[in-house]
Amino acid sequence: MKNARVLMIVLVLALAGLISCGKRDAAPGDTVKKMVEKMEKGDLSVSKLLAKDLAALLGDEKLKAAVEEQSAEMKEKGGVTSVTIDEEVIEGDTAKVKYTIAYGNGDTESEKADLVKEEGDWKIAASK
Repeated sequence: MKNARVLMIVLVLALAGLISCGKRDAAPGDTVKKMVEKMEKGDLSVSKLLAKDLAALLGDEKLKAAVEEQSAEMKEKGGVTSVTIDEEVIEGDTAKVKYTIAYGNGDTESEKADLVKEEGDWKIAASK
């Protein structure tokens, strides 16, 4: 359970970049929003939003467990009502995004994500 929680945190922080479907040059914050949306739904296609090295590090089984756990936690909080991009800093092919998730029960969580541009798309990278 602790490993799944750690993986979830890595995913949230690293997956903060949500890639928009088929769109090139979308902002890193767009990738983060898409990631949160997919995590809430338990959608394993969130893996497409991960940088290659992070996807390899996690592997399919750990990713699945982390997504399932995060999805359940989000639902327990009344679901996600909004994702606000608080800060987005782009330096070449890397970016840092600070964002806030608001839940249906009134809770909010402030998170950070590192992103990297791969083949023209922003992907969630392992946090440094």
